[in-house]
Amino acid sequence: MSADSDPEELPDSDHKSRKGRGQRKQQQNAAQTRANALDPATLDPRRAKRILANRQSAQRSRMKRLQYIHDLENRSAATSATVKEIQAEVQRLQEQHTGLAEAVEQRKAQVDTLTCQLLQEKSLKATLVSHISALQSQLAWQQQQQQQAQLPSHPLHQQAEHTVQQQQHRQ
Repeated sequence: MSADSDPEELPDSDHKSRKGRGQRKQQQNAAQTRANALDPATLDPRRAKRILANRQSAQRSRMKRLQYIHDLENRSAATSATVKEIQAEVQRLQEQHTGLAEAVEQRKAQVDTLTCQLLQEKSLKATLVSHISALQSQLAWQQQQQQQAQLPSHPLHQQAEHTVQQQQHRQ
């Protein structure tokens, strides 16, 4: 076979070559059909109307897609701004929380200090009450002694006085 031979005359073993040529032939026919479809002289009015409607629909679809993308970009920008505002608010609240936590710790330390002071004061009060009670007892004893000293001496009184003095010294 020569290089100038017709593609139809190729043997069956060259099946891949024929398939490639068939696709090229379809592409050529499609190109011719498109060219004829757009030729005003050969154009069918119904086909021209359908082509025009398809083009307009495609244009509307492209515009809708662009508008949708634009809307998404605007929503994304608004959402990003909202996220930044919320992040700033979260940061502010975290700082406020940290400050309040420190204040709480300070108040707890103050409460602990005041609790210790209160316990010390209660202990001191108990000690003072005990001392006051002892002093009152001693005062009562001294007053009793003075009253007995002012009474005329009677032998029974003297003996009772001596017994009381001995008991107090034992204590």
